[in-house]
Amino acid sequence: MEARSLLQQTRRDRRGVAAVEFALIIPVFCTILLGTLQYGVLMFTYTAMQDTARDAARKLATGTATAAVAKTEAKAALPSWVPTADWTITTTDAASGATVNASISVPATSATVLGFVLMPTTVSAQVYMRKEG
Repeated sequence: MEARSLLQQTRRDRRGVAAVEFALIIPVFCTILLGTLQYGVLMFTYTAMQDTARDAARKLATGTATAAVAKTEAKAALPSWVPTADWTITTTDAASGATVNASISVPATSATVLGFVLMPTTVSAQVYMRKEG
């Protein structure tokens, strides 16, 4: 009789169930949250790279800056959390042809605050513009 009452008491005892459920759910929740933050920062960095490449190409196409000046201004305009040593910025001057090119690339692990595995190897933005005038 005692074993039966102990079994019934164990079935009704719900202490600790919430802690177990929390322990099962929190790793999944943290992975989703941190992954969302990581890709948000990555997309912000990519957008900043596109805008900076477009500005550099526009300055080269209009002749208001040389390739060296456009490169220096582009490095200053990019997000500060990425070390400047990691940026690769290439430009072609308007004097070399009918189009100008501004290309920016950075390793994806440097472009985010968190370094998860499921990321592209590099993030790059490239802009071509016709030379004015």
